[in-house]
Amino acid sequence: MPESRFQHLQHFMDQDVLVLMLTLSELSDDDTTNKLRQEMQAAVSTAGAKRVVVDLERTSYIASPGIRALLGFRRHFVEQGGRLILCHLNDLIRDVLNTARLIGVTGSSPPVLFETAPDRASGIAYLTVPPAH
Repeated sequence: MPESRFQHLQHFMDQDVLVLMLTLSELSDDDTTNKLRQEMQAAVSTAGAKRVVVDLERTSYIASPGIRALLGFRRHFVEQGGRLILCHLNDLIRDVLNTARLIGVTGSSPPVLFETAPDRASGIAYLTVPPAH
C-alpha cells in the first residue's frame, strides 16, 4: 500500500524502484509545486532510491510552475546518479512537455530530458531490465 506521509504525493517501492504518485490534479501554482518538489526530493532521500517512476495518473493539467518543479527535481536527482521516468501522461500534459521539448523520441537531437512510459508497470520494467549491449 502506498505510504502517505506527504501532502502532495504517495510513494512506495516496487522492484527496487521508488514510485512517486502525485495526488495533485493540477501542477499550476508556485507554492504548491515548490512543496511538491521538496516532498519528491525528501521521498527519494529517505528511500535512498536511484530509480524513480513519477506517476501523473491523477494529474490533469500542468503549467510553468509544475514544469519548473519537475525540472528542479530531475536536476537534483540526476546529479545524484539517479534515473527517472514519467508515466501516465494525459494528452494535454504530453503535448505541453513535447512542445517544451522536454519529452520526445529517446536518442533524438537535442536529447530529451524526461523519459516516459505509458503506465507505471512499463516504467518500472524499463528501469529494472538491464540495458542491452
